[in-house]
Amino acid sequence: MDIASTIPYGDSTRHNCDNCGAELEVHVVKQKSHNEKEEYNCPECNKLFYARVSQPIQKIIVIKKRTDGKTDLSVD
Repeated sequence: MDIASTIPYGDSTRHNCDNCGAELEVHVVKQKSHNEKEEYNCPECNKLFYARVSQPIQKIIVIKKRTDGKTDLSVD
């Protein structure tokens, strides 16, 4: 048995939303060989993204606000 596959671990990633330009930091929990596709939305414009995680997305932090000058939550 691979002991590492039984131990969940925290991870985070930063990326820019390609719809509105906001910089996001996404905090997740992963587990070797047990990650599945999970959906999350940009808090600034509602664009859908995906992450490979073993538990629901823990936290999404907006590092920099949107840069497209809009204020609505609709995806172009």
